[in-house]
Formats: sequence, C-alpha cells, structure tokens
Amino acid sequence: MIFLHNPKTKKVIRLLQRITFFYAVILLSISTLSAQTYYFDYYGVKEGLPQSKVYDVIQDDHGYLWLATESGISKFDGVNFTNYTAEDGLAEGGIKVLLKDSEGNIWMGHKSGGVSFYDGEKFKIHPIGDSLSVEISSLLMDKENVLWITTFGDGLIKIENPFEFDPQKNVYEHYKGRQISDLVFYGTMAKGDTLFFITDIGLKKYNKSENLFEKYAPRGLPRYFQISAMLEGRNEDIWFGTHNGGLYRYIKEKNEFKIYDARDGLADNWISTISEDSQGNIWVGTWGGGITKFTGEKYKTFDNLNGLSDLKIRRIIEDIEGNILIATNEHGLAIFKGEKFVTYGTDDGLIDENVWAIVQDKGEKYWVGTNKGISVYNPNAGDKGIKFAHYNMESNAIGDQIRYLKNDNNGNVWIGTDDNGVSMYNYKTGRFEYNPIINRYFSTSNLVTAMEVDKQNQLWVGTMSGLIYYVIDKEKSQFYHKLMD
Repeated sequence: MIFLHNPKTKKVIRLLQRITFFYAVILLSISTLSAQTYYFDYYGVKEGLPQSKVYDVIQDDHGYLWLATESGISKFDGVNFTNYTAEDGLAEGGIKVLLKDSEGNIWMGHKSGGVSFYDGEKFKIHPIGDSLSVEISSLLMDKENVLWITTFGDGLIKIENPFEFDPQKNVYEHYKGRQISDLVFYGTMAKGDTLFFITDIGLKKYNKSENLFEKYAPRGLPRYFQISAMLEGRNEDIWFGTHNGGLYRYIKEKNEFKIYDARDGLADNWISTISEDSQGNIWVGTWGGGITKFTGEKYKTFDNLNGLSDLKIRRIIEDIEGNILIATNEHGLAIFKGEKFVTYGTDDGLIDENVWAIVQDKGEKYWVGTNKGISVYNPNAGDKGIKFAHYNMESNAIGDQIRYLKNDNNGNVWIGTDDNGVSMYNYKTGRFEYNPIINRYFSTSNLVTAMEVDKQNQLWVGTMSGLIYYVIDKEKSQFYHKLMD
C-alpha cells in the first residue's frame, strides 16, 4: 500500500473544491432512510480514463492524481484526464504499481517487467527493466533511497543507486529461489525501517546485517491461509490480510491476535489491500465484497447495498483533502466523500426547498438562504429544543430572496438579497440590522449580484450599478462605478 498524505502540499485539485457544498448539505441532513447510503464519485472511460481497470493510484506533490491502467498511466486534475503510453516515453505494457519517492518522483512498475520513472518533466525508462520479463508486483523505497522491486516469478531486486540510469553503473542484487522465493507479492516497511515481504511460502523479514531473508511467523498467525496484505498501523498494531481466510489483527497492547471474517461483518474473506488514513482509520479492501473501515473497535462495510458499485478493490489511499481514493477492478477511480447524502426539505422544517446559500456561524448553527427567507438550523438542539428558526421580510425586514450569507471576523452574518439589498445579523445583540451606509448605493434595484468578506474584514458587494467596498470595523465605504486597469 502506498500511503500518501502530504500536509505540506498547498495545491488542491479542482475536483475536490466542489466537495464544500456537498458537505454543507450533509451536515444539514437527517436521514429518513432505513439504511445509510454513502456518496461515491466514479471516474471511468466516459470521463476520459482509457481503461476501467485501475491497478493503483497515487497523488503527487502538486495535488494531481496518477492512475495505473492496462494502457499506461493517466494524470487527473479533477476535471480532465491526460493519458500517457509508450509513445510518451514509458516502458512497454500496462502499469501495475506506482510509487512516489521522497523527492516527489513517480516510479512505475509494468506488467511486462519494465520500470518507468517520471521526474515532473519527462518520462524515462529505467535500465533495470532489461533484467526483468515478468510482472512487477510492488515497488518500495527505503529510508536510504534503496529501491526494492518485487515480481511475480523472478524474485526480488534491490537497487542501491536507483537514480543512476546508466546500466553500466547500476549497483543491484537479485534475490530469488531459496534466497526468498520466485513469487514475491508485496513489500512493506514497518516501524524501525524493518522490511517485510509477502511470498508464496510465507512472510519474510529482511536482515540487513546478514543480507538475508528470515521467516516471519508470529504465533497466532495462520499458516494454512496465504498472506495477501500487511500493514503496521500508527499504534503499532499489525494487520494481516489473507486469501479467503479473513483478516488478522495483532494487538500489540494485549500481545494477541484478533480474527475478523465475513461472519463477523467483514466485507469478504479475500483481502486485497490494507491502508491507514490520517485519522488512524484502517481501510480493508477485498476482492469481491467491497470495503470494511475500522475505527478503533468499530467497523462498517461499504458494498452494493450502500453506494459502492465495484466490489473488487485493488488499492485504497487518502488524498490531501481527506477523501478516500479507491482503485477498482471494473469501475475506474472511486472517490469516497464521507457521510450519507440525502435531501432535507420543508417536511423536515426548512422554510423553502430552493436553497441559494449556506453558512455556519460561530455558535455552530447553520444558516440556509432560500426564496422565502432564512432558516437557521441548530444541530445541538436535542429532541426538546428548537431545531429551526425562520426569518424573512415580514418578520424581520431582511428580504425574502436570500442569495448570499457570509461571516465576518466579528462573528456577524451578512445577508445579500435579490429584493432588499444588504442586512447584517449582529451576533452580540441577536438582532438584524439594515445598513444605510451600504444600501444607499442601490439606485435602480436592491439586487445583490455578488458578496464576499475578505481576510481584512472588508465587505465587497456587487450590484447592478457597480461595486460597493465597505470597511466593516471602521464603517467606511466606497463605490466603484467602473474598475480601472
């Protein structure tokens, strides 16, 4: 599993900016369904991906997603896919695995045995691929920038100087047969920079000082099920996935194993991938049953019944926005965006179902602007409290056609309308205020075309006649009829 959560990355792909509105609706939602339905976005062939089968996915330091497919590699900016093949400098054949190193370079392992490299500007073919003719199963780079390449049929290669592209200068060692095995499915690094490799004859632990691979068989781990995935969590619990034997969790604090299988609610007994997100949740992908998410001792499963279309999962990672990216077998890229997505209307207490604006105030209440005024929802009201309060032209002289709701730095809520200019809710006094300084600039109509409060606590209001600039803390204003270059 390649886990990429880079808090230093500033750039966010444009797709993920759309999530803000969805989350606002989610927070206002109360489900009327008997079972939860979760929201997944899917990006496949119709959206520009060359293949529906996605083997791996990573996110680079600029926020772009890279997807490994049968056709090569695809770069996704949140709107469009850019697809690359051997014609662009890649090695021949589909790409099975991806790795982002500490410098932000992207390494690609091919089904045909080749290794490709991308430095942010161009693709290169690594000469080590000339020594391989079988499928690459995983790529791993350790703390010393040594590249480890596992294969289906030709063992394991360790490259001491992977950034050297002159084949005469490459320093590498090839392990196979009795040294480790010919079938090496996966490599992972645990605490203390210890390297583990999953083979067809069990787990192997690399002994660096002796340069050999030792059998790793902790007591309690089954020997009759093939290990298919492994992850050491942040809390040092170790998770082992198996082929048709379920999931085994070594709990370090208790020094014991706990077993989960389909009878306990696990998505399936064939585990294909295991990952951990930034919140410490463990995501277990299966081959045929979907996904099970573990949060402490609790867990929930995602499958066809609650929103997940593809039940064969190849890889799960978290992006820089906290969304869960899922490489699927037949449905391309799936993006899990969190909680259930349901509508909330007048039958549930909203004043009107035409919603134009949503904002949360500093008291954690949600303001919803509609064509019939404002509904304020208090999620903490409890069963006996008032969950909704309504405000409009008749009761509070703020207008009915609410188009913009903005918080200022003082905790007040500014209201832009189609029929009554601009008003403000004073959070300290609990009263609505009609601002004559601002509203004097509305000459032909009281229509607000745009509204924003900037970081300096300055209000900007678009009108049919020009732009209003208002310094909130000083109550000073200026009107621009025409913006000059």
